[in-house]
Amino acid sequence: MRIRVIQSKGIDVPTKVGDEVWSGLKSFSDSEESTVRKTLFIAARPDGLKNLAVFDSKFLYTRKTDQKYLFSVINTPKVLKDQDLNVHLMSSKEEKITAVDLVESFGEFVTETSPMKSSRLQFIFGLVRKYLIALFRK
Repeated sequence: MRIRVIQSKGIDVPTKVGDEVWSGLKSFSDSEESTVRKTLFIAARPDGLKNLAVFDSKFLYTRKTDQKYLFSVINTPKVLKDQDLNVHLMSSKEEKITAVDLVESFGEFVTETSPMKSSRLQFIFGLVRKYLIALFRK
């Protein structure tokens, strides 16, 4: 599985189709510019926790002012908030795939009428995370 990882500082993650995100890393070759790729968006919050989102994204264009690569969200993101998972841009491929799997399994589609149930999700996520880490260490 090829994953595009985008990390930001703050609490906001994309929540709807059409949202735009940017990265300083190209994450595609010129021949696959229009390729849709699964994206793990990590909002590294100032309090040390992370908000995670997983969605498919497609390259839009390179911003001329700062040479950032802009991508468009093409399906509704699944979001998992308030996590203490240690995943970041330089994490191993396995850690990134594990984070994607957890968000896809326990994340929710965020709408204005259905707020996140973060405490319940955080508890479940913590149990699953410990189990997966134990498996990887064997």
